[in-house]
Amino acid sequence: MTNDGLPRRPLEGVRIVDFTHVLVGGYCSLMWSSLGAECIKIESSARRDPLRSRSGRAAAQDRTQGQMSVRRARGGLDEFGLNKRSITLNLREPRAIELAKRVVAVSDMVGENFRPGVLERRGLGWEVLREVNPGLVYISMSAGGGFGPDREDAGYASVFAAMSGFSSMWGYEDGPPVLFRLPSDMCAGAMGAFVSIAALVRARRTGKGQHIDLANRETLASYLGDAFLDYSYNGRVPARRGNRHPAWAPHGVYPSAGEHEGGRWITIAVTSDEEWRALVGAMGAPEWAGDPRFEHVEGRLANQDELDARIGEWTADQDCFELMERLQAVGVAATPVGYPEDVAASPQLEARGAWREVPLPNDEGTTRWFSPPWRFSKTPTDILEPAPEMGEANHYVFCELLGMDEDEVEQLSAEGVIA
Repeated sequence: MTNDGLPRRPLEGVRIVDFTHVLVGGYCSLMWSSLGAECIKIESSARRDPLRSRSGRAAAQDRTQGQMSVRRARGGLDEFGLNKRSITLNLREPRAIELAKRVVAVSDMVGENFRPGVLERRGLGWEVLREVNPGLVYISMSAGGGFGPDREDAGYASVFAAMSGFSSMWGYEDGPPVLFRLPSDMCAGAMGAFVSIAALVRARRTGKGQHIDLANRETLASYLGDAFLDYSYNGRVPARRGNRHPAWAPHGVYPSAGEHEGGRWITIAVTSDEEWRALVGAMGAPEWAGDPRFEHVEGRLANQDELDARIGEWTADQDCFELMERLQAVGVAATPVGYPEDVAASPQLEARGAWREVPLPNDEGTTRWFSPPWRFSKTPTDILEPAPEMGEANHYVFCELLGMDEDEVEQLSAEGVIA
């Protein structure tokens, strides 16, 4: 609580039963926990969330050296399990289902992202749990949604992107479509967090819960915007343009000087003739820039190959960071293409307090991680707890929250129910 008696974080006092897994669900529930909700993640040692075993490139490199660290082996959960609790329940056991219902009865929301019907077959679907808790908000996130001919289709980020139409627009004109992976999961997860909190506000106001059926494919498709409208109105199929923009030029990534194994690049985006004139001035008004073809945006769009080649020649021997400062000073949007080490050293992110030292479990020390990207003036948010070990909150939930006897919990653990 803050000094004025208000909750320190916006969702403090909200309890959410988290059946989610992989990145869509992990990111959605990270939004809840970052805003202060008590997220109780229900998982099982028999069926681990892939986020617990997604070790990534760094872990693979460690493994080749015989130094597979516990922290890296935990993989994605270290990123997406912050501020959450974990309990273990073997949902193949009827007694575990009943325990899950008891947790739901004292909670405000349930989140899940299995294929439609999976939790229903376990006896934990919306129609059952609404009887357990009439004020419950229950959000289901699946690839294609809870009804329709594609409802049973499996899907991960690359599939959402392909199904939504995004991949057909991503890539270069003479190349294949490019899969739009990680942001696909995060877009759908963020949408899930947003709409579920809206439903929670209504439930708090009316005392009545509801079910939310979120299709990850539709979430991405809704971002197509003017491309879809252009097709609807004019029948035009959007082309892949690489780094180019359909209405602005120059708009792209250009080579620059500097040492990095991936090369150094600078992004320049000019959105008007006025900004073009500012860029020409920053370039020292070279003779070629006075060509009438480049004076207005229509001409620049029609001659982008030559325009981009000329700008690339000018940027190639200049430091990208110094060039950014010069261009920004005259009102031209420009920035280096950042690598992870550039992001980690960003003065802007440092000034905003974007980094937090997050404690690791088992006294393994700390790691540096992003704090939530928002800054509330009255209810500050922060990373308070590292990602939990599996079953770390079993005592709290079963004994303290549900009032079970410790001996009973131990017996159910031995019998593979709490497992």
